[in-house]
Amino acid sequence: MNEKTSEAIGAIRRIYHRNNEIDSELEKLKDITQEIADFKVLRASYAGSHCFIDIEDPKSDTPKVVPCICIFNIYEELYGNDSSRKMSLEDLEKGLHIMINRKSAMSKEEFEQRLEESRAKSIMEGKTEIQEFAFESSKLKKIVIPNGITKIGRSAFMTCTSLECIDIPNSVKEIGRCAFVYCISLNEVVIPDGVTKIEQGTFADCDNLRMVVIPDSVTMIGKASFLKCWSLKSLILPPDLTEIGARAFKDCSSLTDIYYMGSKEQWAAIRKGEAWCENIGTRLVECCDGEVEIQ
Repeated sequence: MNEKTSEAIGAIRRIYHRNNEIDSELEKLKDITQEIADFKVLRASYAGSHCFIDIEDPKSDTPKVVPCICIFNIYEELYGNDSSRKMSLEDLEKGLHIMINRKSAMSKEEFEQRLEESRAKSIMEGKTEIQEFAFESSKLKKIVIPNGITKIGRSAFMTCTSLECIDIPNSVKEIGRCAFVYCISLNEVVIPDGVTKIEQGTFADCDNLRMVVIPDSVTMIGKASFLKCWSLKSLILPPDLTEIGARAFKDCSSLTDIYYMGSKEQWAAIRKGEAWCENIGTRLVECCDGEVEIQ
């Protein structure tokens, strides 16, 4: 084992066992990695039982996230005991490809999930807003949005086809249009209290969405917001709702129960867009004072 690998493993062990101040050890890990790298190292982080290194990627605005131990395993394979050599980004990428194929540390799926989780943490850390398209086509299966985020940008999670579960904190007050469009594996979502609008196309084409909790704070459900959510079976609508946009629940063919927490008179006053409920599984809405037929 060469000198740099030995130093890095020592730092990783201290971080894992929390024998020292983690921040200082992570900074040391970043410095050690930079010494052997012919590319820019942005930071080191710790998640689960793995340390990760964020690397500047000249082909993208998003950092490349790599398990630290993988970097040093590849470095040893390339240069043996020679700690004076510098590893290129190209050689690192080739080495990672070989390691994944060997399944040396974890399965390809586990490896990709670790990278996605670390990337997600990097994108959201210290921020108040998730930017537009931030996680577009990510392979994440689950994400916990940290408290302090107040806005989820337009199309932020668009086509995250593996995403099954998302935890949205009460600090979120705004969710942009098409934020979760084509998240075909998403099965349930709780919209936090304080959100007042479900924007256009927010959950459109979420094929497996079975349950959604809409808080009392919501007053507007936008156009096509739940379009083609075929698995959605029941819905509770808040009492202060004033507008349901065109095609909002169109083609929600499994939707058989709609409960409205206001009166029949209030329901009649709600503005309803064209084909808002076309091809759903019921023609009745149950209000707090009785049923009404959908016109």
